[in-house]
Amino acid sequence: MVAATLCGDGPPPMQRDWAPDELLLHWTLQASEQALVGNKTGATRLGFAVLLKFFQFMGCFPRHAGEVPAAVVEHVAQQVGVPHQRWPEYSWHGRTIEYHRAQIRSLLGFREATVADSAALTVWLMEQVGPHGRHVEQLKMALLEQCRARKIEPPAADRIERLVHSAIHAYDERLCEAIWLRVPPDTRPRLSGLLLPSRVAPEPEAQLVRCCYRNYAPTPVPPAWKPWSRNWINWTASADCSCP
Repeated sequence: MVAATLCGDGPPPMQRDWAPDELLLHWTLQASEQALVGNKTGATRLGFAVLLKFFQFMGCFPRHAGEVPAAVVEHVAQQVGVPHQRWPEYSWHGRTIEYHRAQIRSLLGFREATVADSAALTVWLMEQVGPHGRHVEQLKMALLEQCRARKIEPPAADRIERLVHSAIHAYDERLCEAIWLRVPPDTRPRLSGLLLPSRVAPEPEAQLVRCCYRNYAPTPVPPAWKPWSRNWINWTASADCSCP
């Protein structure tokens, strides 16, 4: 079972209702995991166990208690011998939860993301823009899965958002550069001239958009392509394009 959205990004990312067999499969503590909670008590014991199973299932930690379904808390609480009503007592700030997170990362072989990881993930994301298009949510999911494959705890949701948009922008810049390098040298000055304000007519740019431009550009133009789109508008106006 795979999460539908990124942890901490929008509404709770996992299903809220769980069948008994699903709880047994995904949320049952193994013997080695039971030993880890043996020296903890009360809400601390329950909180550690929930964080552990959540990370195993999602590949990231919950940001707050509300992200964990009540059925999951009750199932884990029964295993560690702590009333599920004590779940709200677990503190989401301070040394205890930071220590728990470090223990869980070490147990599962994960580590926190570094600056070098962010740079490497941005390069990897650039390669995914082609197959995934510019669908931000799909790229976020691909990034989450890549973090799991690399045993890296995913960055915060806002950081993931920036990484995805940075990769899309870099991909567009690289594509435009590749296209430009394929243009014959003697043609480049004329194309560069199209970046200047149109000298064809005084009408606003929107009035120069011909039917052929509308047909060839049915979707929003990526930011890095806007100069090229303006070139096309100027070209069609100056060439008096008359597509059907």
